[in-house]
Parts: sequence; C-alpha cells; structure tokens
Amino acid sequence: MNEESTFKDFIKSKLFSIPTIILMQSSLYVVILTIGILLLKPVVSTGLDLVVYWAIISLVTQIPFLMYFYSVTKKSFSIFVDRGSLFRYLFVSIGVFGATYILVEKFLVYKNSIYEFLPNVLFFVLIAITGYLAITYLIDLKTRTLFKAIINEIKNKPSHE
Repeated sequence: MNEESTFKDFIKSKLFSIPTIILMQSSLYVVILTIGILLLKPVVSTGLDLVVYWAIISLVTQIPFLMYFYSVTKKSFSIFVDRGSLFRYLFVSIGVFGATYILVEKFLVYKNSIYEFLPNVLFFVLIAITGYLAITYLIDLKTRTLFKAIINEIKNKPSHE
C-alpha cells in the first residue's frame, strides 16, 4: 500500500515472515527426522515401527509452529467457531464414514487388479460423499443455502455456443 516501501520493509512484513517460518519448520523437520532415523534404525526391529516413529517426529515438529500460527492468527483476526455446527458436522462425519467403513469391511472384495478393485472402491467413496452431503443438507441451513446458490449459479450460467 505504501509506494515508498523499501526492500527492508517487505522483508519485515508477513509477506516474507510466514513463508520463512514455514521454511524453518520444514528444515527443522528434515534435520530431526534424519537424526531420529539414524539413531533409531539400529534399535528398531521392523520398518513399521520406524514409520510410527516417523509419524511421531512429524507431529512433534508441527505442534510448536501450530501454536505460533494460532497466536499470530488470533492477534490478527477474531476467531468465532459455531460449536453447534461444528458438532453437527462432526457427528454426521463419524456416522456416515463409520457406516461406510463397516460396509467396506463387509462387502468390498479385494482384487489384485487395480482395474477390478478401483471401481468397487469408488462406489463406496460415492456412497460416503453422497450420504454426507445428503445428511448435512437435511440438518444444516448453511449447507442448504450453499446448495441452492450452486444450483442457481449453474442455472443462470450463460452457454458458450
């Protein structure tokens, strides 16, 4: 906004500070992961245990930066979370995707060929997404408003002939 800004002003701005922090986070993750794997490889018996430690290292390196970004965001914006909607979406997600998981466990036939397996998996993915959208449409006014806006936008879109 200030036309007289110098390069030093840009470096101090959030335009550069946020990507720099993300770069620091990624670098720290790679360093800790490398050291962790080098130290753990002789001790760990299976590759699966190594993957578990990899996930733990990833989580541990994310938490401090998450807390920092949360505090910066809280200073810059007022955050309002509608807990009612949040819990409705959470319960619908748990219900629909839990039911889909049960259906997959009972009815999905695992094939060696990706061409035979993928259509079956996509069918269950379609069931899950359709179920989620249908239930949220029924229980949430904002979802109904969004669906109606999408339908109106599609109806009113001019054709390119």
